[in-house]
Amino acid sequence: MTSMDQGVAAVIAAGVAGVVGVTGSLIGMRMGRRQVSDEAQVEHEQWLRGQRQATYVAVLDAWDTVVKHLRRMIEEEAENQVLGARYEAEHDGMQDVWGQLGEQVRAEVDDLSVDAFTVLERVQILGPESVDKAAINLEDALHSMCGAIRARTGLSEWPDYAGFAESVRGATNARREFMNAARSVLRAAPHPGKR
Repeated sequence: MTSMDQGVAAVIAAGVAGVVGVTGSLIGMRMGRRQVSDEAQVEHEQWLRGQRQATYVAVLDAWDTVVKHLRRMIEEEAENQVLGARYEAEHDGMQDVWGQLGEQVRAEVDDLSVDAFTVLERVQILGPESVDKAAINLEDALHSMCGAIRARTGLSEWPDYAGFAESVRGATNARREFMNAARSVLRAAPHPGKR
């Protein structure tokens, strides 16, 4: 081999080494960016998971509080019926005792449900869609229970025990569906590269 051939071979070898080096650097940079991106994705998913967990627990707490108070209103209403009838008899029907009781019940139901509706909205912000749907069903069930409590307010036939009992059965199913949807979301681990 001549010295010229050796020089060309050296130049070609250097060129190949340079191309391999640049290609390796580009691949390394790409892999590094992918790793950083994956880490950021997992970190975001962990943050979102924590937000969801806190919100889902808040929904269940608010939900249980509202249902407990609504049930107590119905249970205590047997006493209010007796008191209302007695009050009506004592005042010879001059005051609308049932109307006053009805206004009180409607205001109390509205106050109770505000917190639950607020936290249900937060669930719909955080998602995912499976839990959104369960939260909407939970919201519908709460509307149904509140409607059952409000039914017949202002009348001596209040409360509608059968209507309320039916709404509670629907609410119990909606809560179970929400729990199942929330559980499946929270038990899934974050995945790198998942978009």
